[in-house]
Amino acid sequence: MFGIVKTAHESKLGSVQKMSYQMVNSLDVNIMENVVRKSVDYITDLKTKDDVFLDYLEKNSNFSNDYEVLIALCEQNPDFVRSEYFRKRREFIIKTYILNFKSGKIIQDADNLTVVGSPYAMLLYAASGKESDVDKDDTFCYEKNTVQCYTSRFSDGEYLAFFRSPFNGKYNLTYLHNTYNSKFEEYFNFGKQIIAINMIGTDIQDRNNGLDMDSDFGYTTNQPDIVAHARQCYLKYPTIVNNIPKEKNKYHNTMDDFALIDNNLAKSQTDIGESSNLAQIAQTYECNFPEKKYSDYVCILSVLAQVSIDNAKRRFDVNLTDEIKRIKKDMDIKEYKYPVFWSIIKRGFNKKNINHNLICPMNYLYKLKFKKIRHNASTLPMSDFFIKHKLDINRKTCKRVEEMISKYSIALYINNTLDINEYDSFQNYLLLRSDFDELVNTIRCMNISGNYIGLMSWLIDRAFEITPDVSRNKMLKTNLGTNKSLLLKILYEINPKCFLRCFK
Repeated sequence: MFGIVKTAHESKLGSVQKMSYQMVNSLDVNIMENVVRKSVDYITDLKTKDDVFLDYLEKNSNFSNDYEVLIALCEQNPDFVRSEYFRKRREFIIKTYILNFKSGKIIQDADNLTVVGSPYAMLLYAASGKESDVDKDDTFCYEKNTVQCYTSRFSDGEYLAFFRSPFNGKYNLTYLHNTYNSKFEEYFNFGKQIIAINMIGTDIQDRNNGLDMDSDFGYTTNQPDIVAHARQCYLKYPTIVNNIPKEKNKYHNTMDDFALIDNNLAKSQTDIGESSNLAQIAQTYECNFPEKKYSDYVCILSVLAQVSIDNAKRRFDVNLTDEIKRIKKDMDIKEYKYPVFWSIIKRGFNKKNINHNLICPMNYLYKLKFKKIRHNASTLPMSDFFIKHKLDINRKTCKRVEEMISKYSIALYINNTLDINEYDSFQNYLLLRSDFDELVNTIRCMNISGNYIGLMSWLIDRAFEITPDVSRNKMLKTNLGTNKSLLLKILYEINPKCFLRCFK
């Protein structure tokens, strides 16, 4: 028996997938109106259509947000969509979505497809052991100015744009031609998240920054304007080839050399992000200034990003950190400064370093305006939905629960405001998730009589200042109101049925 096993996962967004800012900034600013249309229409639907917004909440619910709670409250009472709290949360959630959109997260009819290279050729060779049999692969053929592929995610004969991440620039954008063949169905169990690409006689690996066949994937879309742009890029921008020689240093089986290799690998992770970010500044400058060095630096930084990624498997004879510093120094950033979209990409970025005159596709996103939506029906106060229950436990216990929730809320806030890398962010996520579960279990195990209703009612009333006694008494110090969404999430997690009984 013989087989190649790969895993591929369907987008949680359904038939659409989000782009990245590197992809967006590699487009033509003249096509941006069409490129953003699907996202702009979706944002309008989020504002105006309750079912679309509730569907968004369902798809994006996690342990640290109250989306599941909002859905439950609206299912219990459809009028809750008119409540003051729901409308404020909806406005905030959509503002956050728009901020992500402006950071390059544009949706398209697209998916991140896992790549397999010339699978029928591999099958022929594996079955016979003869290299000559590879030439008998008739599922693909060389096609000028494009690369043939096969994916059932898109229709037979469609032309596609393909971005492999990390993506650096126009020189990495690939123009694919989807070509169906019955042998793909006969011999392979491909799902819609797989894309087979012709590797024979094509530049697909160099074009995509050292693409290989272990578990690499590519953002693939049939959006007409992006596809037409991919065709122009494939014709106009030559494929960059990494010809940097291999490193000549020899490493030994010693702890000192292990430490040296570990340090180099850690630096490489930083270098990937640094080279990709610097490439986008160079690409922005390329749109605005005539100097050829900026297009050259886009190419060089693309190779350096590839070297950074491959450092875990092989070493190249180049000092990445020094080379990136050299390029950054020569790019005249102090004079030309940063594009305006950089203030979204980099948290807390000093706005004095922004050049508002720079033109690029990402700046088009940044400057896009959205109309305010007025509600036809009036907003209802939370008192219209809240049910007050008698507090049947002592206030010391209640205050202890309140302090635990407030302490966790502060930790969550600090994590969300830190400018940390993706790995650290994931580690912090796991720690916060663990702390969240521990918090919920601790409250559940406390000596609380009945079924939590009195405690929940008391906490909700204090946070929202609903009943007259609470709203009048300003001496009742509490931090619950600063993160109402987290409070509702925790209470709902402790006991959903009891929580819902606090609302009509």
